[in-house]
Amino acid sequence: MTLLGTALIFTVALSVCLGLYLQTSEVRAILGKSVILPCNGSGLPVEQLWVHWEAMGKDVLSVRDDIIRVGRAFEGRVSFLRDPAKSEDFSLVLTDVMLNDEDIYECLWEETKPVCSVLLQVLKPELFPDHVEAYEGDDVTLECFGNIPKYKPWEDIYIQWLKDDKEILRLSSGKMDVSIDYNIMALPPKHNISRGVFSLTIQSVSVFDQGVYECRYKAVDYEEPRSGFPERHTLTVWAMSSGMTDLMDSFSSASSTSHTHTHTSVPAWTAVTSAQTEADRTTPTHTYATSPQTEMNISVPTHTHTERAQTEASSAAPTHTHTERAEGQRDPLEFLSDEEIPWIRIGLITGVLLVTAVVLGLLLVFGRI
Repeated sequence: MTLLGTALIFTVALSVCLGLYLQTSEVRAILGKSVILPCNGSGLPVEQLWVHWEAMGKDVLSVRDDIIRVGRAFEGRVSFLRDPAKSEDFSLVLTDVMLNDEDIYECLWEETKPVCSVLLQVLKPELFPDHVEAYEGDDVTLECFGNIPKYKPWEDIYIQWLKDDKEILRLSSGKMDVSIDYNIMALPPKHNISRGVFSLTIQSVSVFDQGVYECRYKAVDYEEPRSGFPERHTLTVWAMSSGMTDLMDSFSSASSTSHTHTHTSVPAWTAVTSAQTEADRTTPTHTYATSPQTEMNISVPTHTHTERAQTEASSAAPTHTHTERAEGQRDPLEFLSDEEIPWIRIGLITGVLLVTAVVLGLLLVFGRI
């Protein structure tokens, strides 16, 4: 039987001896979750409401004459389940339960008459992630929880983080010492540390940071450091490949450049086509009256004409870019496009001609022709 269970039995026995009516219960909560501490206040004169919740003599939550007070260790985490003045329900809701919330909670009427006594047990999750994966440059938090007294002075809290069995961080006497190789690490704010949250944050991790991390702390000053929960974390850091880095850089540069610059990154023939299409949509048809010779010169997608077509299309005056054609009509020089040149056929023909020339040359040398 646990110490808290023994204390609860003693409280019940004492109440029976004193002739007091006391509701007792036992509830369990998982670390980080919420829990309801039940208490029925029916039969009490709620028109003179005076309810006080405490945990082993420390204030949790109280209400008197519509004035609500919250204990320092429970600020922002505790409230009544319902309005006690209207529902005669004094049940308590506790959120974000920590290991040091495990205690015996008592509800008192007028701060002297016990109404309810609740034993709260905090359970550790059976499945808790202890393997963390990240990419280089990410910020990583390795979670760790411990059970220390709620009102322990900040200067007396002792925390130690190890990496591969070597100390890299220590908090002692209100001062944090960090290994020179790990100077971009941080612990939670003071109020979270006082609740037993000892998580370690590593900023902009690198492959150098991967390894096995362990969190230790002291519940009392005279004891040896004990392991927190979870006992250890395995950190794996994936290095960014050069291809992935270039891809991310290209996405970043693309998002920060203007629409005009985006067009210059595509192949020349694509840029010409897009510029002409845009001009077709924005310019009246009668402005394209040009001579056939002009049409032929501009149809060839050379780099020189690409730059000029893009510039003139952006200025909304593409009168010399191309002449509109009837639907289905092909460009006389369209066969020069990079997509349609039969390079394989040309290569075969060239090879046959070379072989034929070599054979004829040999026949001439030997006087056969």
